[in-house]
Amino acid sequence: MGKGEISKEQQFYIDKGESEETAEVLESFRGMINVMGKKGNEMSYLTREQILNADDLKTQEVKVPEWGGIVVVRSMTGTERDAFEASIVDNTHGNTPKMKLDNFRAKLVVKTVIDPETKKAMFTVADIEVLGNKSVAALDRVYDVAQKLSKISAEDVDDLIKN
Repeated sequence: MGKGEISKEQQFYIDKGESEETAEVLESFRGMINVMGKKGNEMSYLTREQILNADDLKTQEVKVPEWGGIVVVRSMTGTERDAFEASIVDNTHGNTPKMKLDNFRAKLVVKTVIDPETKKAMFTVADIEVLGNKSVAALDRVYDVAQKLSKISAEDVDDLIKN
């Protein structure tokens, strides 16, 4: 479309009583929405590449005065969530799985606290015992954010016990 020409979409806005300038802005805005993957209230189909390249892990800073600073908590990946769930279920009792709730909070903190510079896990499984001996107020503060970011609810824990 050449300079000064009006698109059908812009004409739609003009017909609704908008000025040419407003119609151009509205059409531009509509184009931006389409570029972001949305068409009105609909979402567009994703490609394999878009899914695999999506930066979909959320992070949140948590002030922990008991530790004297701030930690960064990241939502778990699917693999990390599966490993976390496996670490709290004991299937060695026949057909009746039992929950292993020892150091439950520390296990989640280990899976979700990251180094803010490298974006890699700050702790390892070897740190669970030591973290479990830290202040419950500090652990709870970090645990609550990790639980929220990783979508772990009380119902999820109940489901693990049942399954």
